Amino acid sequence: MTPLVATAAVLGALFIGALVGFAAAGGRERRRREQEIEAATDDASRILARAREESQSALRAAELEGKDQVFRLREAWEKEEGRRREELERAERRAEERSDNLDRRADQLQEREAGQETRTRDLEAREDQVRGRA
Repeated sequence: MTPLVATAAVLGALFIGALVGFAAAGGRERRRREQEIEAATDDASRILARAREESQSALRAAELEGKDQVFRLREAWEKEEGRRREELERAERRAEERSDNLDRRADQLQEREAGQETRTRDLEAREDQVRGRA
């Protein structure tokens, strides 16, 4: 082997070694990138899952708050409605009592009037008797 062939063989071996080294390094770099992408994908999946859970939790909380508010509003409405009903019943009782009082007064007035008419007739009859005597 001549020195030129030996040098060419060494250079060729070095070149092939460099190519193999670059290929191996490129493969390792590609695997590292794939692992980074896979890790990022896993992180994104976990973040999305957590976000879904949090949104479902917030939705349930809002739904419960809405139901609670509806319950409180209904309770307040029923309380107010009961108060109004009692007030109306009191007003109706007062009106009925007033009507009864007016009826009693009217009856008393009719009795007085009837008594007055009887007295007037009696007086007229006495007057007629007195005139008849005189």
